Amino acid sequence: MSDPNSANPDMENSLPSQSTFVPTLKNFHEVLQAITVLRQSSDHLDKQQHTIGRALEDITDKITSLRFPTMPTSAMGHQGHSDSVAPQGVAKFWKPRLFKGSATDIDAFVDEILSAVELSHSSPPTDMDKALYLSTYLDNGSPHSWFTAIHHTNDDLLHNFNSLIDNFRQHFGDPDTEGTPL
Repeated sequence: MSDPNSANPDMENSLPSQSTFVPTLKNFHEVLQAITVLRQSSDHLDKQQHTIGRALEDITDKITSLRFPTMPTSAMGHQGHSDSVAPQGVAKFWKPRLFKGSATDIDAFVDEILSAVELSHSSPPTDMDKALYLSTYLDNGSPHSWFTAIHHTNDDLLHNFNSLIDNFRQHFGDPDTEGTPL
């Protein structure tokens, strides 16, 4: 077998051959220093690996704890009311119905929107987010036109969800609530 030092001429000059290497006190100190540096490097790498491992565990925990909102019916092509959407570990609930403008559907629709926002466990954080969520369940025609008009003429309502719901009820509600049978 060939000498490993002969493959690299630079190493031939820098490393003593096995037959001529004589341990001395100076060599011992150099070897001891090299071992100390290697140990320090190993400790540093272990600390970095531990830090990275903890960071990966934190990321995994955060991903695991994420809650996924339901997909609005409008985003699914109005496939229907019977689909329930929720990842594992999240309460399942029916998606809100598509509001078509009927005064008799207002209370049920508003209840479904409010329940979906609450049960999603990732409730839209702002009133604007809640308003946009509601808008995804407004059918074309009058309901969609109402939201577009609010967006263009009374944008403040989009930042106050309770007032937006009140305006929604006023706009689409039955003007003769006492005369209309239940």
